Amino acid sequence: VRYPSGVEVNLGNELTPKSVKNEPVVDWPVVEGAYYTLVMTDPDVPSRVSPTADAQVKHWLIVNIPENQVSSGESLAVYRGSGPPLGSGLHRYVFLVYKQLKPIVHSETILPTPGREGRTGFKVRDFAQKYKLGEPIAANFFVAQYDDYVGLRNARAKSGAKPTVAPTTRAAPIETTPTTTTPPPEPVIEQQMEIEEEVMTDSPPPTERPTRTRTRSPMKGNRRSQLRDWTWTGSDWARKVAKKPKFPQMICMNYDTYKSIQSVLGLPKN
Repeated sequence: VRYPSGVEVNLGNELTPKSVKNEPVVDWPVVEGAYYTLVMTDPDVPSRVSPTADAQVKHWLIVNIPENQVSSGESLAVYRGSGPPLGSGLHRYVFLVYKQLKPIVHSETILPTPGREGRTGFKVRDFAQKYKLGEPIAANFFVAQYDDYVGLRNARAKSGAKPTVAPTTRAAPIETTPTTTTPPPEPVIEQQMEIEEEVMTDSPPPTERPTRTRTRSPMKGNRRSQLRDWTWTGSDWARKVAKKPKFPQMICMNYDTYKSIQSVLGLPKN
């Protein structure tokens, strides 16, 4: 998940609401010819300390995505960036991808604007069950908290202010008398070029330094920097999770991602 501001979502890293205000680019492994559903939700409403199970906020919802061409999918809710309330702490913003069995014929209310109306009370679990999406095949999330940008955005939304553009006026054309300018004389550089040629001829040729090639095991060093958004971490807890039937198709996640998916889907904690 990459935003136009340059930041990337990396399994629970903290981002600012200003840096995620615009729609990101999302990519995931696909099956040729398959359709997918992409959803982004906030499960920490009103706060992460005391979340309400029925109060998820639908930040983004697109169905019938051919492979991973998000712009070609059917938008049910346009993207709305994060905007945690003041004093509510860090909120998680979870991206989930589902593989559809076939194109969805939905009966949902389409939200064509990024306003808050119609987005609360959303349940990812109920939506997935309604359209037989099964379990998510990919997931990622970031956390964000209130900052000054959220206050400005909310103030603009309440006032309904729209940017105004001052009318442009055309001034009468001014007649000017064409003037002719003589170009400056070209500098004489022949002598300088001869000196440079002599220096280059007299100087010994540079010696080539041997190049060293370093090889590194693909899983050594900084694991997180080498892992993509949905790569397998190989940790002990992940192997245990893989044996459980909760997310049989999930190609990868870390512990925080696993717990976030539990919260979004309303699964019992273990």
